[in-house]
Amino acid sequence: MTGDGTASSSRTGEVFRLIRRDILSGALAGGERLRSTMLRARYGAGLTPVREALARLAGSGLVTGQEQHGFRVVPTSEEDLRDITRVSVLTESDAIVRAVERADGATDAALLRAFEALAGTPMRSEADTGGGVHDAWSEAHRRFHESLIAPCGSSWLLQLNALLFDHAERYRQLAFRVAPDRDLVDEHRRLLDAVLGRDPARAAALVDAHWSATAEAVLASGALRSGGDGSTPPLRKGAFGSGAPS
Repeated sequence: MTGDGTASSSRTGEVFRLIRRDILSGALAGGERLRSTMLRARYGAGLTPVREALARLAGSGLVTGQEQHGFRVVPTSEEDLRDITRVSVLTESDAIVRAVERADGATDAALLRAFEALAGTPMRSEADTGGGVHDAWSEAHRRFHESLIAPCGSSWLLQLNALLFDHAERYRQLAFRVAPDRDLVDEHRRLLDAVLGRDPARAAALVDAHWSATAEAVLASGALRSGGDGSTPPLRKGAFGSGAPS
């Protein structure tokens, strides 16, 4: 590949990461029109990198549309949140059970390091009054969940979980805003302890509780409602899977 081609590919990758970050954080809202002129100004990029980045994002399911008809951020909805949560509980619960059965000293050490990194990373800055979450915390959170299931022995489960984790991030960011007092360090410590204690049933139930708490916070807030009478029935703990331990 020529030097110009390498530079173009690198710039496309950078624009892809920036747009993806802003979609997942909610800075680019669900349903928002992604005009190339706006994106070029926002990211200081040329037309080709923007077009190629949008095509990649469409392939990953975060953006919908075609170049000729325009692109939009895939909308968020209560139905989508419920669906993502149910499938995520199924796949991550299965993966964590398999991971516990295959875990060893090396994977335990990696998981403990991931937890320590997560617990030691500030979730927000004191100056942030909008409830935003640090990129560094989001990345540490991702790495912890990856480490939880890393020994599962299934590349397909790992890929599916990574895809679902991405698509859930927009709802996760919203949940952190509407439920800022949730004790996430304790939730993750319990998951850590269940894996280190080789308790697959408890680990799976905690995965259910963890995902369900996020969905419940968002649904209870009414932030995704549109039309109707505005009511959302309350969800019991473990509403999306096998139920949480006491």
